[in-house]
Amino acid sequence: MRTISVSVHAGLSRRNPVRIGLGPHRVSVGIAKLDRMAANIPEGYEDLLERAIVGALATVGPDGVPNATPMWFAWDGTHLRFTHTKARKKIKNLQENGNYSFAITDPDNPYRYLEVRGSLDAVIADPTGAFYVELGKRYGNPDTPTPPDAADRVILSLSATYFGKK
Repeated sequence: MRTISVSVHAGLSRRNPVRIGLGPHRVSVGIAKLDRMAANIPEGYEDLLERAIVGALATVGPDGVPNATPMWFAWDGTHLRFTHTKARKKIKNLQENGNYSFAITDPDNPYRYLEVRGSLDAVIADPTGAFYVELGKRYGNPDTPTPPDAADRVILSLSATYFGKK
């Protein structure tokens, strides 16, 4: 995965997209893509990211079949973070196709939800299982022990480029 920084200047328009040079290759990023990159959480829905609610993380497998799993998460203001192990299908799916959708349903009103879409930003080693313990505490278990699979634990950091609501 190659990471680049882009600076956007005044005068950007649909006829004048940003052009990024990557060695012999050039990539055009249109205004619609830039709009998605600057997505904001819909007003009045921030609480769904702040509360300890189990959400459904959906990825796409190499065979094109969707896979959705209930997951604990943390929101840091720009990224969703999840605890996982290296051997599971979810991480393999994200490494093959980094796109995801995450749906959080309000437990107090099942017709109110927030959908977050984006892509895999980083897989961070967590060999002590510290983030698993942190999430356990967030989700109401102050005595969460280190998981037995701690040596295989990682933190999935997913960028958020789209928010949908109802």
